[in-house]
Order: sequence, then C-alpha cells, then structure tokens
Amino acid sequence: MKFRFQLQSDSDVPASTQLLNQISFAIASRQFPPGYQLPSTRQLAMITGLHRNTISKVYNLLEQMGLVEAQAGSGIYVKAMGGAGVIFVASIPVDLYSGFYRAAHQLLSGIFPDCLWQGDPGVPEVALSFDDGPDPRYTPPLLNVLAHHRVQASFFLLGNRVAASAGIVRDIYEAGHWLGLHGYDHRPFLRTAGLRESLEQSRTLVAAACALEPGQLRDVRPPYGIAAPAVLTALGRWGYRPVMWQVLSDDSQRPGVETVVRRTLAQVGNGSLIVLHDGNDGAGDDVARATDRIVAALLARGYRFVTVDRFWQGRASPGQR
Repeated sequence: MKFRFQLQSDSDVPASTQLLNQISFAIASRQFPPGYQLPSTRQLAMITGLHRNTISKVYNLLEQMGLVEAQAGSGIYVKAMGGAGVIFVASIPVDLYSGFYRAAHQLLSGIFPDCLWQGDPGVPEVALSFDDGPDPRYTPPLLNVLAHHRVQASFFLLGNRVAASAGIVRDIYEAGHWLGLHGYDHRPFLRTAGLRESLEQSRTLVAAACALEPGQLRDVRPPYGIAAPAVLTALGRWGYRPVMWQVLSDDSQRPGVETVVRRTLAQVGNGSLIVLHDGNDGAGDDVARATDRIVAALLARGYRFVTVDRFWQGRASPGQR
C-alpha cells in the first residue's frame, strides 16, 4: 500500500475522523483510484491501532457518502462516479496536518481549477464564509459580530433552512453580505440526477426572501466539499460557480473557541478563503465568539474582508470565472 496512514493519538480530532478524512483524500488524489480495494478492517486495525468496530463505522460512513461500495464476500471498493474516475473531497482536518492539508489544497486546486479556492495571494484580502445556515439561534448573533466590525462575509445557505428562516436570509442580504447556495438538504453532490432541480428550488427560495432574480445567485459550495467531477462540469453548464475553500478549522466538531481561532489564524495569508459554520447544528454558539476574535485579529494584521464575488472578479483567466 503506497498511501501511509498517519493518525495522531494526541490530537483533539477523533481518530475516526482522521481516518475518514485521510481515506477521502486518498480517493480524491487517486492514490485510491476507482475499483481499488480498501484494506480489510483487520488489516487497517493492524496498521492504525484502531478497533475494528471503529474502522467498520468509518467504512459505513464512506459508503453512505457514496465514495465506496461493499461487495459481499469480497471487500470494500472505491466507486467510480459517472465514469469520471476521480472523486473530489476537500474536508481535511487542517490542525492535524498543516503541511498535509496544504499539499491536499495544492493538488486538488490543480485538478479542479474551475472551482474558486482562494483570492489573489499578492493582495492582503481575505474572504470569510459561513455554511449550513441560516439558523435562528446562531446566525443573528453572528450578524451582530460582523456588523460590529463592519466587515462583509459570504453565506452558503441550505434550501430547507431558508424555507424555515426567510426573514434571517433577508437580514443577511440587507446587511450587505454575499449569498450562495449549499444544496437543499446537505447531501454531497455525487450525481447530476435531481441536483439541478434541487438547486433551483433553493435559489428560488433565497431569491424570494430577498426580492432578487434567481439567476443572480450563482455561487454554490458542495456540502462537505464533496462533488463528482461530472457534477462540477454540470454546475458550470447550468450557470453556477463552484466555490471551495482554503482555510478549514473543523469548527463544526465544536473543538472550542480557542482551538478554532488558533487553527484559523495559523493558516491565513493573502487571499485566504475561510469557511466556518453557522447552522445545521455545526459550530453552535461558538461561531459568533470565534468569528469576533478571528476578525479582530485579522483586521489588526491589516487584512481587508471581501466577498467571494470579489475573489471571482480577480481570477486571471476569464475561462475560470
């Protein structure tokens, strides 16, 4: 096996999450290509030191996400998505492997250049983005923090959340923030079947809440950062712009405000595209408090906060817009 698993027992990221993300990265980078047989639970237990039940749960989750399939009496195999031969996965725990994540980001942004990954590395601008909202518990306090610091952010909204909290969506828009879509119900973008209709439903709800034309909402971030390459191609054909990220703090696992702030600030540089979570029971109350400290620190460093649309405008190649 060429891929080397590296689990850190002293990390605050659960070992099961470490394993899940490393297998996902190996699939994304084709180190585990379509048709590749994953190690048995017994083999992987010997390699990683994890209990076989823990590994089974990870394999079950990968199967639910559509990345692998179990073949009775044979084993677990990487699935081919729409014949494209590569699965795109971007959710790597960056505190665990800062170098590992940078390598993953460099690799995947090269494989999928039509996605927005970051802004201009020569300009002291950062884009702060939030996924999984709106949430009536967490989004309003977050909006207050952003208003206090007078900074703009980008919100990638879930359609089913918009349907229940249209007033909060309007508040986000009227505060001058950028709006994007995060799917309707937080499922990975693994197939085109039904996806276009789902996205249209979501952006119709957002547009109605903000008195916009649906076509004005073009930016889409796949849930979990997972999409089949055929889906990414289809998004462009349908007039959408796929948005990923560069800075991930794993805040949705609620490691605590101190950890989220530390992880985020350690990674930020010119053009960083930061992702945090304000809904779907993600970061919870921590998101407003962490954002307050992150924004204050980055303003003190001289960074300007912009939206993802600003980053799109700065793309060098018109063919990548």
